Amino acid sequence: MLFGLIPNLPSTVERMVGRVETFDGKSPRTLMGDIRDDFNALANTASLTQPQITDLVASTMNAVDLKVEAKRFAHHLAGMVKAEAAADARYSLLLKLMHKADERIPFVSLIVPLRHGDPEAALPGLCYSGELLQKAETEAGEARATTTLHALAATAEYLYKPYVITVWQLSYLVQGEHPGTPPDFGELVKAAYKRLSNYPGLVEPDAGWMRNSAVHQIPDYDRTDDSLTLRDRNTQPFKAQVDALLDMVRRMYVISGNTITRVSQLYLFRELFLESGMLEVMLHQIPSFLSADNNSVASAEKEVMDYAQELMTPLQQWFASHN
Repeated sequence: MLFGLIPNLPSTVERMVGRVETFDGKSPRTLMGDIRDDFNALANTASLTQPQITDLVASTMNAVDLKVEAKRFAHHLAGMVKAEAAADARYSLLLKLMHKADERIPFVSLIVPLRHGDPEAALPGLCYSGELLQKAETEAGEARATTTLHALAATAEYLYKPYVITVWQLSYLVQGEHPGTPPDFGELVKAAYKRLSNYPGLVEPDAGWMRNSAVHQIPDYDRTDDSLTLRDRNTQPFKAQVDALLDMVRRMYVISGNTITRVSQLYLFRELFLESGMLEVMLHQIPSFLSADNNSVASAEKEVMDYAQELMTPLQQWFASHN
């Protein structure tokens, strides 16, 4: 039935998969634009009417227990995302920090998926910094050192700074305190590292001043031992091995470009939709949402919104009292 209503669906999916498989990392916005165009073209050719949509969903509900399958699928998605997040052992520390914050202020950790849960938003920074990291892997000597510095600067600016702001703010929210305005990057890294000493590995202690050194001057390269002399106004000159510096940039890139996104998605699937009961409420209202009666649709929407409002009331009250 589905293919009869949307005849171009198989070819469109095949085309989108081909775009992803051949993506070289250099044109992320072009890729996303092309995929959006594919979806729009598919929607234009489908031209499904409301009765057709209702019939399609009704036939699906007759074939399977939609509520059971939807919950099973949500658990499956949560498991997939958790497995991907677990590729970085630090993911559990991020979740622990978020859960501690939620214990103090229910659902305050929604700031994490709101900022980091959209892979499309992160894609340009991931691609730009990732290209530099890949380039450094293929080079040697001073060329590799120079590319590593560029990768450090890009990763810090596009990925790591937003990440550190988030965990720095969580470090205050865990204590029930309003974080206020974050300091400049160098001080931000130092403050976050100190405040999160019980969460080792979430913040690289040298990322701030080393990024400043990479951005504000051209560090001296010593080819005899493959090292860079880094310095800033508050730090004595430090001889950093390029291998060690590149390893630090990789750690920064992974946690702020991939791990935080996967943890954000896991939080949405598991904490917000499954454990809170939100998905159950939404599934219960499916018949009303599909009704031709506008009053039934409006009533279903109100039920869902009222439940969400009830969940978020403590969070709203906390922020209202701490402004």
